[in-house]
Amino acid sequence: MSLASRPILTGMTLLTGAAAVLALWLSGAIAAGEDAHSAEKRRYIAAAEAVCQEAGQAASTEGNPPDSPRAAVAELRRSAAAMTQAAARLGTLRPPRPDGDAIQRQFVLPANQLAARMRSLAGQAEEELAEGRGAEAVAVVERSLASDEAETALRSFAHAYGLSICAGE
Repeated sequence: MSLASRPILTGMTLLTGAAAVLALWLSGAIAAGEDAHSAEKRRYIAAAEAVCQEAGQAASTEGNPPDSPRAAVAELRRSAAAMTQAAARLGTLRPPRPDGDAIQRQFVLPANQLAARMRSLAGQAEEELAEGRGAEAVAVVERSLASDEAETALRSFAHAYGLSICAGE
C-alpha cells in the first residue's frame, strides 16, 4: 500500500481533477428552485475536492513503491507535508453556513490530527534512519499506513458529505 492512497491523497491525474472541478464549478449556477445552501455546498465541495486533488498530486509516487528505507521515509515526509498543507487550506475554506460546525469538527479537525500524526511518524522514521536502523524506519512508515480514529472520522464525513476525492474513493 502506498502513502498516496491516504484519504486526502488519493490520485487522479491533475488534468482530470482540474476538469472535474471546473465542471462542478461551472455547474454552480443556481438552478431553478435550488436553494442558496445547495449552491454554497456545491461550491464548498468543489473547492475542498480541488485541495484534496492537489494534495494527492503532491504526494503521488505514480504507483511506484519505495525501493529503499530512505525512499520510504522520503515518501512519508512528502505525504505528511502534503497533508499538512491540505489540512491548513481546508481550514480556510468557507463552508455553507448551517454545515460549518460539523465540517470543522468532523472534517477539518480530523484532517489536522491526521497531518500531525503523519508529521510525528515521519520524524520518528527519520530518526530511525539517521541511527542506521532502516528496518525500524520502514516499520514506522508502515505504521503510518494504518488507519486511526482521525482518518476514519475524516473518511466517513467526507463520504457522507459528497467529498469523494477527500474520502479516498
